Amino acid sequence: MNEDSGALEVKVYLGIDWKSRLAQEILSEVERILASNYGFNVEINVMELPLGDTDPEAENMPIIVVNNRTVVRGRIPSAQELLDALFEALSSEVGETLLGFPLLDNGGEAEEDFIV
Repeated sequence: MNEDSGALEVKVYLGIDWKSRLAQEILSEVERILASNYGFNVEINVMELPLGDTDPEAENMPIIVVNNRTVVRGRIPSAQELLDALFEALSSEVGETLLGFPLLDNGGEAEEDFIV
């Protein structure tokens, strides 16, 4: 968890290939879902690398890292897969409620009194 903002740290390495563009669209959708459905803002840091479809290293793109853990490399993730990875990272940082959901107040910080 990012100490300054209380948010998850998400880094995305993209090429200039179609897989990276599609992954970026899916990430934007995940960001919107988290904000509108859960009231949780995620800062996504995007680093674009000049790798196109014909570059050998492009097969490793996109790379998505959540809290210094690589969750996707070289393929297009589903929105559900990314949401699961974000909630897993969040719950490991802040704890879980009895139902298994991360316990948050309005600012995205853990409610320390109720963590199991």
